[in-house]
Amino acid sequence: MSNKVYHVNDYQFRATDAVLFDANVWLYIYGVQGDRYPNTRATYILALRRIRSVQGRIFLDVLVLSEFINAYSRFFYNSLPPATSRFQIFPRQ
Repeated sequence: MSNKVYHVNDYQFRATDAVLFDANVWLYIYGVQGDRYPNTRATYILALRRIRSVQGRIFLDVLVLSEFINAYSRFFYNSLPPATSRFQIFPRQ
């Protein structure tokens, strides 16, 4: 494993590469925060396409998936109007 850092735009992906994206990268690609940062979204989408074009391996850890779902749900929940964003309160038994 190399400890050298490459900018995603400059790295030449190969079929032997194994990539693990952080939840933030997935949020830029598929989440609502990508709308606010279109240049960052475009960078990560292009990197994803380049990885897939060389048939590189993309790993997804269950913790990263959980973080993505939690953050995406929170962004969506926070965008709801106040009347619909209340949690259902159940009576104690």
